[in-house]
Amino acid sequence: MINFFGYFKETNHIGLSSVGFDKAAIFLRNRDFCILELFGFKYGDEVNLLRENEKPVWVTNQHYLSISDLLETEFTTPISYAKIELADGGEIHYSAAQLFVKYPIGEDLKTKTVQLLETMGYYAAKEILQFCENNPDMHLLTFVLGMEPTDITDEFERMKKHTEQLDGYDE
Repeated sequence: MINFFGYFKETNHIGLSSVGFDKAAIFLRNRDFCILELFGFKYGDEVNLLRENEKPVWVTNQHYLSISDLLETEFTTPISYAKIELADGGEIHYSAAQLFVKYPIGEDLKTKTVQLLETMGYYAAKEILQFCENNPDMHLLTFVLGMEPTDITDEFERMKKHTEQLDGYDE
């Protein structure tokens, strides 16, 4: 598992790589949403998982039913691409193991992101978010996998240096 992660405060969005679509479920909880596009792999082919010629419908109550359907779909037909609009201007994009979630400016994205990171073994999730807020970019999280906040010494500096090397500049 090689996860890159970024939190971008200015636009209130996150990016996370090397994940399955199921990780998006935490950001749908108790939110109104509309699935605009949904594709998955069936028998080796990428297919549209939405009904043809049917307008997208907003999920405004009993969100758990639609979330459950999505997660079941992911289990039987791995989702390769999704575009989901969230109420009040947010959105979720998933493509080829990359997840991007944007919440409206001023709305709390951090709490659910902390929950997600912790379930993935990044127990210093609040510190990771703080680091990414101060260093907006996509950072390799392997440096802090499994670490508690008290375990972290120079890992964030190493993450920053690694990102700078990938971006092609050194200080």
